Amino acid sequence: MSTSSAPGDPMTPIYHTQEGDPRILAQLIIGGLGEGCESLYDYEKGGHHPVHLEDLLGPQNRYRVIHKLGKGGFANVWLCRDTQDGPSRYVALKILMADYSQEDCPELRALELNNLLKHDSKGRQHVCLPLDNFRIEGPNGSHLCFVYPVLGPCASSRPAKFEYSKFSLRRFALQATQAVAALHEIGLCHGDLSASNILLRTIRYNELSEDELIETLGQPRREEVRTMGGDQHQNPSAPQYLVYPIDSTEMESKFLTGDACITDLGESFEVQEPPENLGIPISYRAPELLLGGKPGRGCDLWALGCILFEIRMGRQLFGTWDDDTGEYLHTVAMTLGKYPEPFWSNWEDRSDTLEEEADEQGRVVLTAEVLGRIVGHDTHSADGLAIEPRSLLEAIAPALFYDAAYKPRNPRKQASKISDEEAKLFADLLEKLLAYEPERRLSAQEASEHEWFKFSDEEQQETIVVPEQTNDQSMDIEQQTGVDEQPASAEEPELEVKAQEASPGGRITNQAAPSPMEIEQKPSEIEEGRRRMRRHSI
Repeated sequence: MSTSSAPGDPMTPIYHTQEGDPRILAQLIIGGLGEGCESLYDYEKGGHHPVHLEDLLGPQNRYRVIHKLGKGGFANVWLCRDTQDGPSRYVALKILMADYSQEDCPELRALELNNLLKHDSKGRQHVCLPLDNFRIEGPNGSHLCFVYPVLGPCASSRPAKFEYSKFSLRRFALQATQAVAALHEIGLCHGDLSASNILLRTIRYNELSEDELIETLGQPRREEVRTMGGDQHQNPSAPQYLVYPIDSTEMESKFLTGDACITDLGESFEVQEPPENLGIPISYRAPELLLGGKPGRGCDLWALGCILFEIRMGRQLFGTWDDDTGEYLHTVAMTLGKYPEPFWSNWEDRSDTLEEEADEQGRVVLTAEVLGRIVGHDTHSADGLAIEPRSLLEAIAPALFYDAAYKPRNPRKQASKISDEEAKLFADLLEKLLAYEPERRLSAQEASEHEWFKFSDEEQQETIVVPEQTNDQSMDIEQQTGVDEQPASAEEPELEVKAQEASPGGRITNQAAPSPMEIEQKPSEIEEGRRRMRRHSI
């Protein structure tokens, strides 16, 4: 579909028939830009079901809509009260677009997981399983609906009011790994694994009245949908207003458990029947999917490696501008080395930035033209290349290599700091998950047994206080950490990498790395530096 509107101007949906000829079914506008809401253009035949607050949905009008939890590419998720199960029980109701609600919808497979997942599997309780499902009929078609427990924010957006420790981040990462292992054990691939699909479990919401819950989450914010003349519209395909999703990063810590839960199995597939393509975001997509390879377990494992980095370090490993494929392949190659054949030859644009031959260490080499564009620009290294990590260890702990002492974004939250001992263990795990050849990647089960998850630094005192278990549906399963917690000991001194300790070239070599210490880093500065380099090299 297409539009003709400038920012701030009324937005007029242009709909298309199956033949591709545009015709205006309705001229509707929203009161503001609606940034953060689903597109108004998705309310047509085959699209979203129009939902309003206080709507009653499901069999016997069981679920009453009270807020919005999120929106996605093919579904909206609403916070509902289950009116037939006690004084208060809150659920997440996911309503798929009509075009995605076919009988072969992959998300229907999630209904079978209750029986397929082994009850003694450590990862079972970290997979979000549906509580109920049904269909609703509406002006835009027939829609599959799935009822899930209410979950918290995702791994890629640490809540502002939630304190993390390094131990709790490793524990969270382990649970995500165990969940992937549980899926792979029954021959199922997630297919859309990203940090946004790994959420924190919630607790105690069912103790709140509806008014108390709304006070906690905030009143729903709306954007009115009107005709071009400002009147109430009569188009049954569109709602009378759009609702902004809640900001889950503002959830209070007392409602969060610190436990991981993998969601969104809508792209899942059986290992023996892989699809042609996957819709996984570029930043988590295995390179073989872009270079002639096929989907499989290896795609989940690559994405898992990227997610573990993001959970532990608080930033993306291979972030890109606007999901640019060329930039992504370049960034991966700069960090992990030259792609093996046939992937290297299948990358048609490689010569834009890289020489054909790697150096003696297997690292890719920038072309002379790119080097010439970089020289003279502000970087953290005398040779002009240090801003782009050349190994996973360098990406994890850049202060081990550069003379800059990066400070955490919030001095009170030191979770992104990492000792050189932990950094080396973490790099070893990621190297085995991010092997270029899918068959060489560590399995999820093997990864869950890696020494990094058992690492015991001197900061073992949990900053997360897990509330007592209640009757909340989302906590009706046994908590399993899988990590042996050690007693806290004396706090080790915090040091910084000083400029005079660096080598003459402005770098600290692996051999000259400081003794075990805490490396302070500011993710935003590191990422901004990388972006500066990319703008001149691509």
